[in-house]
Amino acid sequence: MQRRDWQPREALALSWAAAGGDSVVVQAHDGRAYAYAEIAAADTRADTRLPRELNIVWDASGSGATRDHAREFALLDALFAASRDLRVRLVVARDAAEPAQTFDVRGGDWLALRRVLEKLPYDGASSPAAWYAGLAAASRDGNALSLLFSDGLATWPDLGAAPPAGPVFTVNAATRADLPRLRRIAEADGARLIDLNQLATADALDALTRPGLRLVDLSAEGAEQLVAESIHPENGRLVIAARLTAPEARITLTLADAQGQRSQRRLVLKAPEPSPQPDDAALPLAARRWAELRVAELDADRQRNRSQIRRLGEEFRLLSAETSLIVLDELADYVRYEIVPPTAALRAAYQQQLGQSNARRQSGRDQQLESLVRRFADRQAWWARDFPKTAPPAPKAAPVPQVTAIAEARPPRPASQRSPAPFVPPPVLREPAPAAPAAPAPAIAPAMASMAAPALDSAAGVRASRKEDSRSAPTASIALRAWEPDAAYVRRLREASDADRYAIYLDERPGYLASTAFFIDAAEIFFARGQRELAVRVLSNLAEMELENRHILR
Repeated sequence: MQRRDWQPREALALSWAAAGGDSVVVQAHDGRAYAYAEIAAADTRADTRLPRELNIVWDASGSGATRDHAREFALLDALFAASRDLRVRLVVARDAAEPAQTFDVRGGDWLALRRVLEKLPYDGASSPAAWYAGLAAASRDGNALSLLFSDGLATWPDLGAAPPAGPVFTVNAATRADLPRLRRIAEADGARLIDLNQLATADALDALTRPGLRLVDLSAEGAEQLVAESIHPENGRLVIAARLTAPEARITLTLADAQGQRSQRRLVLKAPEPSPQPDDAALPLAARRWAELRVAELDADRQRNRSQIRRLGEEFRLLSAETSLIVLDELADYVRYEIVPPTAALRAAYQQQLGQSNARRQSGRDQQLESLVRRFADRQAWWARDFPKTAPPAPKAAPVPQVTAIAEARPPRPASQRSPAPFVPPPVLREPAPAAPAAPAPAIAPAMASMAAPALDSAAGVRASRKEDSRSAPTASIALRAWEPDAAYVRRLREASDADRYAIYLDERPGYLASTAFFIDAAEIFFARGQRELAVRVLSNLAEMELENRHILR
């Protein structure tokens, strides 16, 4: 096939007639046997079942702006044209779910609902908990239909929230989407993922309103880790894979048709004889497809399964959110960046050098920790020492009897010849502890007592005044003013009224989609004005940007 100067408007699709019967491949890899099977299953459909109530959860997070809304509206238009009269319950979800809105569609006229959807601002993070909250209050009547319009890119923590009971059809119209998550939500209770990038509007409507064949159970003897690509046949095929644990395995598929009637299909698989494989041999199809389907299954709950996804990606050399397929020149580069090499020979040397590198790193950490503990103990001992920290011990005072003897032997001077009062040293910071009672000293001469009295009174007065000042003096403090940016958008948001502030923010937003400062500044203004819900929504855009800077996210 060849074509020149071709400018595609959508994905290129190739169609050809499928081979009749089942296609089964069993292959060995790294000492284990894997099976991959495509089971022929005619997707017979029941009669059309049109809903009387429609529950819509519309993901209006920041990434929702990139969805193909024209395709979404075309699907709704076809559904309303077929159903004619029904009640619609709409919940808009971002980081949180908004209150539900109710619309009555008569004669297929859904203009009021469409206007609301067309005017929605796409802002904030995407929270699975908000989706589930919108679906939880939906009607579970047999005539009700629940739809989740989203790309599945959850950027806000779900805090352990689980999808509510009841079938929920997930609708995707984005080129970048988390399809495993959307598929898990839909197939948890028998519904299906409607990918508008793969289905025409008529086929999507048929999938919504006409139930078909589905896989309800998958079990095996002599095999483990069974995975299915989907519980619904795609292009007349059910795709499954497994890892064999015995020379012969039996896999049983339990199917339910459109009327609910159940039937079973059985496969008997035999493991191949083990044979040595060259180091550079390509990964067998069965092993690769099993690993891909297993990663897709785990990826539906990525946060809880990150380690398993990483291990599978490294073992089977798969590109995933936790692994890389970068090819480097030197073994040292693989060790430095901790990327598992593609060949077995390199992997053995890689594990050895990585272990040595980790041992050196751990030894350095232990030495650093010991140094920190030792220095901290020295600092504690220094702080526990009395003040002054480094001054030598004070000299002992002269015995009192000598002072008394000198004073008695020397005659008193006249008042005119007396020297001024002796220098009084500054008051000490902490008074010494009272000494033990000692024997009474000899009496001081009257002249000496009269000379010392003014000095003692002066020293006592200084001490008392210092103590009073220390009690009454205010504690010194430094107050830092919050940073106030002076950008033009900040002035507009500050000067706006509470009713107009969010509209002004939306007006400025397109010019700062990649600016973390814009969302932080705007959120602070909303917080300061008491608009907490809008502030959290604005701030949650940082999560929608999928930054790797944890300090900004904190």
